Amino acid sequence: MTQTLVVQLWNYVCQLLCGIVILFNMGEPSMQTTLIDQLFSCDEIIVYKDGEQINLDTKLVFPELEKLTDKAYFSPAFGVSLHDQTTNALQNGIWIEFCYNNEREYAEMPFSKLLIELKPDYYGFNLIRFNNEKYEGRCFYLNLNVSSTQFYNFIVSAV
Repeated sequence: MTQTLVVQLWNYVCQLLCGIVILFNMGEPSMQTTLIDQLFSCDEIIVYKDGEQINLDTKLVFPELEKLTDKAYFSPAFGVSLHDQTTNALQNGIWIEFCYNNEREYAEMPFSKLLIELKPDYYGFNLIRFNNEKYEGRCFYLNLNVSSTQFYNFIVSAV
C-alpha cells in the first residue's frame, strides 16, 4: 500500500469512528456543537511565543482559523496531557490558547481552555484541555486535512 492510500484509509476510519461516537454517545450530529464550533465560541485567544503571552483579537484570528478548519474533523485522540510537562513546553515555540468564560464540555470531557502547539506543516493537532486548574487528562485530536503552515505564518506575523 502506498503512503497516500494508507493516509486516506486512516482518515476514512477516523471519520467513521467520529460518526459512530456522535451517533451513539452524543445524540444527533445536527443537534450538537462540534469541536470546531467550540474553537469559534471562545471568549479570548492567547498566543504564547517562547513563553511570552500575547492576546489576539478573535475577529482577527477567526477568518484565518476558518480556512484552517474548513475540512477538519474530530478524531479519537490517544494523547494525554501532564500539567508540568505542558507548562514547561509553553516556554518554547508557538502555542495558542482558546479561553472560555464558562466551563464547556465536548464528548463528555469538560474544559475551560483549549491549548494547541502550532508548528508549520502540521496536518492535525492535540487540543489540550485545561480542567480543574490544570492542563491534565485526555486530549481531543483535530485532523485538519490541510497543512497548518499558512495559519502558522499568520500567527507569527500577528505577534
